[in-house]
Amino acid sequence: MSSIMLRVRLLLGATALGYGIIFGLCMWLVVYMKYHRSGALRGDTRAARRVLLPAFQPLLWLLTAVSFVFTVSFTLLLILGPGLGNSSRLQPEAYYSGRLFVIALPVLYLRQRAVTMRALVRASVLALILAVYNMPIVWAADSWADKVTAHYVTMVTGALPLLVFGWVCLRPSERASPKTLREYAVFVAIYYALRLAYSHLIYLGPDNMDTAFTVILAGIFWGSLVPVVIWRVLKADTAHWRGLGRRAVHLQSLFRQKYHYLHERVSSRGLHVLIEMHRKQIIDFAYLALQEKIGAGANAVVFKGTLHSKIPVAVKVYTPRVLSEDVVAEFSHEAALCGALHHPNVVRFYGMCVCPPTVCLVSELCQASLEDVTRLSARLRLLHQRSLEEELDQDNTPQTRQRQRQQLLIDLNYMIDATRAVVYMHSFTPAFLHRDLKPSNFLVDDFGTCKLTDFGESRSVPPAQKGDRLKPVTEDCSTTAATAPTSATVFFGESYFGVHSPTTSTQVIPPPFSLRPSLRDRGRNPMTVRGTADYMAPELIEGKAGTAVYGEAADVYSLAITLWDIANPLVPKYPEATRSHLQVFDSVLNGERPPLNSTLHPELRRLFTDAWHQQPERRPSATYILKALETLQQEVSAQTALGLATALERSEAPSMVNGQVLMQRMVELGFVDSAPEAYRMEAYRMGNSLMSSGFLHHVNHQESFRRTAELFYFDTDVLDLYAPATPDSPLGRGFGTQERRQKRRFRRNKKWFAIMEESISTGKLLSQDVESQPSLAETDEFEDYGISGNWEDMESGLSTGLNASDVQSVDEDLELDLDEIDNAARVRFESGWSSTRSSVVII
Repeated sequence: MSSIMLRVRLLLGATALGYGIIFGLCMWLVVYMKYHRSGALRGDTRAARRVLLPAFQPLLWLLTAVSFVFTVSFTLLLILGPGLGNSSRLQPEAYYSGRLFVIALPVLYLRQRAVTMRALVRASVLALILAVYNMPIVWAADSWADKVTAHYVTMVTGALPLLVFGWVCLRPSERASPKTLREYAVFVAIYYALRLAYSHLIYLGPDNMDTAFTVILAGIFWGSLVPVVIWRVLKADTAHWRGLGRRAVHLQSLFRQKYHYLHERVSSRGLHVLIEMHRKQIIDFAYLALQEKIGAGANAVVFKGTLHSKIPVAVKVYTPRVLSEDVVAEFSHEAALCGALHHPNVVRFYGMCVCPPTVCLVSELCQASLEDVTRLSARLRLLHQRSLEEELDQDNTPQTRQRQRQQLLIDLNYMIDATRAVVYMHSFTPAFLHRDLKPSNFLVDDFGTCKLTDFGESRSVPPAQKGDRLKPVTEDCSTTAATAPTSATVFFGESYFGVHSPTTSTQVIPPPFSLRPSLRDRGRNPMTVRGTADYMAPELIEGKAGTAVYGEAADVYSLAITLWDIANPLVPKYPEATRSHLQVFDSVLNGERPPLNSTLHPELRRLFTDAWHQQPERRPSATYILKALETLQQEVSAQTALGLATALERSEAPSMVNGQVLMQRMVELGFVDSAPEAYRMEAYRMGNSLMSSGFLHHVNHQESFRRTAELFYFDTDVLDLYAPATPDSPLGRGFGTQERRQKRRFRRNKKWFAIMEESISTGKLLSQDVESQPSLAETDEFEDYGISGNWEDMESGLSTGLNASDVQSVDEDLELDLDEIDNAARVRFESGWSSTRSSVVII
């Protein structure tokens, strides 16, 4: 009896040791996975190749927990010392159920169509049933059947899992690899052979107990090696998902052929060629780490993360119900399009990551959406509106009025960025349609740059005829929007200063036919209707059965509503149609549009009205809108640049200052929001807009505007074109008594003439003299010239004149030296241009 109990205790110890080995190996796999993942995030490519799918981590933790419970249980049994019993085989069956659960769970998990938590739960239930199903049969056989019948019945029923494992491991599978699955099947077969062998040896009688004991120990330790086989299978399945990510390029082509979406997808000669060029943008999941949730949409969740442990990124995570090759192919369309687009106003795309159960699109991390930024800014302005109105009533100074004027420039910067992104999308042949333009699909980065994102609905315009070649949309405009020198207005009712612009034409020129996209590029094949109700063009609303024929003009309409949103972030578009989309559709079809504030700048009013025209053929192209906005930005930026230059010169600052000083001046003058979280972004964007308008330059013309020690300076030549002269401060004379040379020549009819657009004497010019000034647009072929900048009292709007009798005539190809002119004399000049007085001298 003592020898039997000794063997029982040895079997309990061996079983506890076997489960302990399983527990230790599972814990080692978890630590191994975390260690190499941290190395992969640091950029170690060897560590990345050894990392298992993050979705397998819950599986490993479950196997670890089960093996730990059985290890503790058998250890307690060993300490307490119970026997196996003489008449029941139920206890041994219960002891081996844990090992069977550990063996069955991984392969059943691999047979699931996805690697989600729900799939893990289903596999766990199936594995639990497979582990305990034979226990009631053993109990019933021991209770009611004879010994022989009970033995053979329980042996047959106990061997049934071999059929399941054979079907799972030997049947062709899309996951893991056939080799590793066959290895797993051989491992399970050997384990069951040992188990059935020692069961039969025990049945034969006491003469075979020594052999049975040896076989039992061999089976225990053989089963303890199951984590090693599991690791090989999981590693092969990880390689499968990595391969699926790399095959996404090929799958996208198969997906188009299978579902015949060729007319809405890009042809194999178009985007597919670009996909083939961007194979390296498939990101291995080992390099990507998610940190926190920053947003959610209808189909995806956006997380903040890091790429290679150092690059902050935004990760758009899709979690489809079933992650199949078709699903990956569908998402690869957006990934391929994002990878093919490279533009400063398009969100930078790093790549697509197939990380079951998710598909991730990795892009640059921005601050917020344009919708959130504009609405937050508008709320802050509303909070300070009352105090600003009181300040205006008490102190109606130019500096106070400038604080309000800058909002127009900030909004213009956002509008121009958004329009540039659309122009870029439409510049392809055939043009790409975004089909869902709205403020929430534009993001604003740390430097205040607006960038387009969310290309899931983007499609190419179907050509009218097969082989039809379309001209690029980015052709130069033969006619640009001309604006009158009128007063710009803020969106809260206060007028801006009149901006003195060289452009004097007041004629409104409609876009030529070449810049009306629908006349030039209108699809003939219907496409599905996509978009948001408030931003959908009338031709999309009029579509039938979810399809419509439309082209670039649909994007132009959405762009117009988006630009209106930038100018009016808190104003409802359709106040009487806020209950349902159908009411919005009815309003749009009836010709209703968002309300236009009476204080809106006339040029913006005209652009909005033209761009959301009911007829798509009458809408201008995005290129035309961009040219008009840039012209308006040039005029509005002039006063901002003059204000900054004045503040710097009055503070006796050097002519070249760094970006940090300029940003501080913007805050002090009230040009940008003083809130710490907002002023940097707005100041960055305003500084870059001044650079793009030609008023501000980097000292070496190598850097954009940043808050750094890099030096910047104002271009006085350009500023002088916009700054009116005053009696106390003649244009081009500089501060104090120091004078600088001003030389300017132009050529007409093969003859050189000297010209001075602004007078330099101290006399005051009558109002009709100012109105008769010709602009630089009336001259041609100007040479470089040097102008000094004197900014004192520049906003008084006064100008001075010059007498021709005090000016010496010069011959052809000679220059006029203004230093020889007596600036103390007040004189008049009778022009040869049929004007009584003029501040322009031509010799």
